[in-house]
Amino acid sequence: MFDQTGAANFSDIFVEYENVFAELIAAAGSRVEKNLVDTTARTGFGLINVKPRTAHEMAVEYCAFDWENAQTPEVPV
Repeated sequence: MFDQTGAANFSDIFVEYENVFAELIAAAGSRVEKNLVDTTARTGFGLINVKPRTAHEMAVEYCAFDWENAQTPEVPV
């Protein structure tokens, strides 16, 4: 991995993102139980109070979400 300074290791953020994504899925499941409408992943992230703030966090979100799902978190599911 690289950032603006060259080679960088921010694999710990990938691990953290896996935990956050699991929390997102759990939150989505609780919405189903309450018969609430589907929403975007971005809104879901907001409901669990998660927002990428650093360049590394944004890169991880892009790789883990946009790349894997072929859409941004702003697209309704």
